[in-house]
Amino acid sequence: MFNLVRNENMKIYKKVQTWVMVGLLLFMQLVMALFVKDSGFTWLTFADLSSYLTSIIAIYAIVVASGIVASEFSNGTIKLLLIRPFSRTKILTSKYIAVLIYIVFLILFNLISSIIIGFLFFGNATSNSEFSLGSILQNYGFTSIELIMTITFSFMISSIFRSSVLSIILSIIIHFFSSTVVSFLSLLNYQFGKYFLYSNTDLRQYLNGNEPKFEGMSLGFSITVLIVYFILFILISQYVFKKRDVVV
Repeated sequence: MFNLVRNENMKIYKKVQTWVMVGLLLFMQLVMALFVKDSGFTWLTFADLSSYLTSIIAIYAIVVASGIVASEFSNGTIKLLLIRPFSRTKILTSKYIAVLIYIVFLILFNLISSIIIGFLFFGNATSNSEFSLGSILQNYGFTSIELIMTITFSFMISSIFRSSVLSIILSIIIHFFSSTVVSFLSLLNYQFGKYFLYSNTDLRQYLNGNEPKFEGMSLGFSITVLIVYFILFILISQYVFKKRDVVV
């Protein structure tokens, strides 16, 4: 399994777009730092501002997760994978783990680089700052939960469709329109909306006495829903991948 994960990671890091994404995050942080340099920011304020770049990581995570399986079928390289002495379960699991490792790398890079750039541009002042390192890490933690669910869903889509382009487009469309669907269901007070995946991915809705999107929702409820969806996505991915016919 370790060798499979390592090989999948090597495939990811050999791609030019992998490092383009790293460069893009760094470039955007530098641009933001230059724009807010004289606005009284502290390194903590800047680190919190940079955490919003995780929305870009989310989009790229969808692209990677949606294409990692489907692209093997599109390119015909799936045959080379299946003739190796590994079960389909291990092959698919290694791809999923590789995507998670890469996204964790991007999140950590974004966090660490924002702190370093924050120190370089704004020094180590923290006075009168409404942010703390703990609150920033908490924000990244909640964002990571959303990313994991997004990746897992996109990975399932990639396992279902043979076309990587179709998988990516479909996953991105669902991602962007999900918040609109949740808002629509909440506005019309459709209670079944609380079982919708994207009604539960943002656990920050339970912080500071906020009201959840639907009546009857709680932190425990959302965590349970997320676990059920996670297991369901993984099972569907494995089932479809195992049953798919490939002419070797």
